[in-house]
Amino acid sequence: MKTNIYILILAIFFFSCGNPCQNGGVYDNGSCVCPQGWEGKDCSTPSSPIPISENPNPATDNSILSSQNDISGQEIRKLRNIDGFNGLELFGITTGTSSSSLVKFLSDGGIAWQRNLGFRSFDICDDELTNNAILVGGFDSDNSMPTRYELEEGRIAMYNNSGDLVKSVTINEPGYKVHLRAVKRDSDRAIYAVGLAIDNNGIQYPYLVRFKIYPFGDIHFTKVFTNMPKKRFQTLDVKQITAEITQLVVTTNTYSSDPAIADFISVHDIGVNNNGEITQGYNTSITTSLGLKTSIRILGSCKQDDFLYIAGTTEVDRQQAPSDGGHWDGCLVAKIDINNGVIIWKKILELSDKSDEFHSIAINNDKLYIVGEHSRVYYNEEPKRAFSNGLLALIDINTGNLLKNYTFGDKTKFSKLQTIEFNSGYVYLGGLTKSMTNNPANGWLLKVVQ
Repeated sequence: MKTNIYILILAIFFFSCGNPCQNGGVYDNGSCVCPQGWEGKDCSTPSSPIPISENPNPATDNSILSSQNDISGQEIRKLRNIDGFNGLELFGITTGTSSSSLVKFLSDGGIAWQRNLGFRSFDICDDELTNNAILVGGFDSDNSMPTRYELEEGRIAMYNNSGDLVKSVTINEPGYKVHLRAVKRDSDRAIYAVGLAIDNNGIQYPYLVRFKIYPFGDIHFTKVFTNMPKKRFQTLDVKQITAEITQLVVTTNTYSSDPAIADFISVHDIGVNNNGEITQGYNTSITTSLGLKTSIRILGSCKQDDFLYIAGTTEVDRQQAPSDGGHWDGCLVAKIDINNGVIIWKKILELSDKSDEFHSIAINNDKLYIVGEHSRVYYNEEPKRAFSNGLLALIDINTGNLLKNYTFGDKTKFSKLQTIEFNSGYVYLGGLTKSMTNNPANGWLLKVVQ
């Protein structure tokens, strides 16, 4: 009888005081079991970021670039290695409210030089022979932030290793507004760029352009895929089949409120010959299979041998988000055979009970390194408050199983990682961070031991 009274008193105390655990912690046997990223008696203390190393005390360098360099108000969208005067050198694209910049980084996170592009850029590659940087993007007529319906023309630009503009080319497509999202070079030193074209009714279609490196910017052909409305090419990978044929493996993102359309993304096989003749092979659809009104966005891809690896996010309609702040977004990663479109494996990873997104993916030592954003929203607090941390996940390349995941940042800021690159034994992670009260985002570069 005394035991039952004691349990009753404990229950009354617990439910009258509420769960003492914060940040999603679970009260169990008199203590809080904290989710990843939090520690302490009540899960109120952010955990320290974990470096990527088996060494318990590796050297790390986590610097916010704007504190010492002129990156204030811009975010790092893409990092790429380009052969330069000192071997592989790290270049990046930073984007602000009006245009993007090309930045050459030093090994300590500093900046060798920075060039304003005059347009918004999303991807970068090199030309193999002289190792100039080639960038693609788009701009609008009043040079303000482009939106889906204000984009005017695509843009391609080449810069040399010293930061000098070699040439800039504008892509005009009669009857359409154009924006280029991804660029790749094939072995014949031709360049392919993909993105979207928007007609006069505001409907977007996938878009492809192939142009020469020498002389730079001479266009072989362009194509608007009018048979694929409400889609855009998001990522691009290239495989040279023969001297005449190049295989393009592209992913499409769909923009529609219809869940029957938005609940899948597609991977397309497109064959292109040197005369611009195009053949379309398989069209592989990847669905969420979540049973919810969801959409899928693919934000990154990479290729190794005959396999394509894609990463992105699943987005549940916000009206279906649990009022208690339950999970509504998850991370998607998949492996696809590029010869036949067969899905080898597909994973939807819920790394927390809130929201996660994958933004970029790369391969190193037979592991997939994927960066993104880990978000938390406190629905039960007024006003509702949210924050996000940079997210890094390591995935087994053969099975798709999660090996490790790490978060960077704290709950006083919005932070996310959008790009990843490997250089001289280090992993460089790029993104943005901003305070809860300060709207402008600052470029964020993290250097961690591989």
